[in-house]
Amino acid sequence: MDYGRRTMAGEEPLLRAAVRRAEIAITTEVRRAIPDARVTSFGAIDLYPSCLAFWICVATDAQRDSLLGDAAFADRMRRIVADCGYPADSVDRVGFTSESDETVDRDWAGNWYHAMK
Repeated sequence: MDYGRRTMAGEEPLLRAAVRRAEIAITTEVRRAIPDARVTSFGAIDLYPSCLAFWICVATDAQRDSLLGDAAFADRMRRIVADCGYPADSVDRVGFTSESDETVDRDWAGNWYHAMK
């Protein structure tokens, strides 16, 4: 398959399935340290498979800072995404971040949609 600059007809379902597998695997990995963590993703993968971001949502700023302070965090997450079948030529550009309910409540009146914009 050619994942090029724009996906070909029929490839988007394959990409979405890989993203869903990655969300589950990332959630499993992160919950080893933070049992109530949640994972979500978004992106225009039908246009560019590399336009994908994963957000790890946690309860506290301390939990968020722990994840973001881990220098190998993004590399581990990228390996998971690759292992879930996402195109190898896009994995290095997939984004990862973490945010806390505390910050979203404080800075965005609890609105995750606005926090992620």
